[in-house]
Amino acid sequence: EKGSDGQQQKRYMEYPVLTGLYMYGAAQLAQWWGDAHEKWGVPGAMDVVLFFNLVALGLALFWIVTIWATALTARTRMWTVWLVALSPLVVVHAFTNFDAIATAAVAVALLAWSREKFWVAGLFIGLGAAAKLYPALLLVVLGALCLRSGRVREFGITAATAIGAWLAVNLPILIPYPTGWWEFFRFNGDRSADPDTIYRIVADSAGFTWNIGYLNALSVGLTVAVIA
Repeated sequence: EKGSDGQQQKRYMEYPVLTGLYMYGAAQLAQWWGDAHEKWGVPGAMDVVLFFNLVALGLALFWIVTIWATALTARTRMWTVWLVALSPLVVVHAFTNFDAIATAAVAVALLAWSREKFWVAGLFIGLGAAAKLYPALLLVVLGALCLRSGRVREFGITAATAIGAWLAVNLPILIPYPTGWWEFFRFNGDRSADPDTIYRIVADSAGFTWNIGYLNALSVGLTVAVIA
């Protein structure tokens, strides 16, 4: 892209591979649609508008999958489904990020696990982790539950399938484009606290700016503590 000085700059995708591929696919569809609009008069709009519309449509479908899978998993506990369907976070942030891809994968993984389809659960955990990193934490939860209940074999199937699915998505990008692949980790390791996080609220209230190294150590430490 062009910088403020008019010079070409190289930027890398700051999202994991599967989310990046989703964005790339939507951009290609928007471009093709725009070309068809110019050449053949197909109803259309500006590329950026088409891109947003296509992305939003896809994310809405992913959220419907999230609700569907949650409903089948919850069965008679329908209040759980209502909490998902009417979540204020979805009302505010449904189309400001790409988390619906990962939530759909996690919801389907939990549904598959509840029906003892362990390799399917692992497949969707791996795909979810290839879209956003946090679905991988589901393996920690399942690992703890399986150790407690003696279901080590079932967990092994799930974990192995999850790792295999994650590698199948990531290796084709990691091997030829290691710098671009690493950008997600670099970007999140260097960024400060987002405005909607408790870390930023604390900093703004106390009138200081976080040291990035300390902030990363604190957030990782608290995550490990919560998991423990």
